[in-house]
Amino acid sequence: MSITSLSGHHTTSLLAITQATAATTCPCLNIAAQGHERIITLAASSASIHGSIHETLATAHSIDWTGKAADHYRDRLLTIRNSLSTHDDEARSTAQIAHIAHVSTPQGGA
Repeated sequence: MSITSLSGHHTTSLLAITQATAATTCPCLNIAAQGHERIITLAASSASIHGSIHETLATAHSIDWTGKAADHYRDRLLTIRNSLSTHDDEARSTAQIAHIAHVSTPQGGA
């Protein structure tokens, strides 16, 4: 991507401007890189914890129990499992966006 002056005579690479600015004064890229790492870490942690919760829900769902209370119990487990799956999908999407949008810290950055 390039930036052209209003006169149309000068074109400069947006990446070159960003790297030069970031290397000297702009803390934005460092903050973005830290945010990226934090999102990736939290997404991995979330996936690990949710894996354990899914196993627990599967075990709880397999309890040999019948009747209205058992039906209500299994309905609640299904609600929890669906909410957890939605969160998993959102966490995965957020991690993918963070990965795509990853900005590496430039040499000489703060």
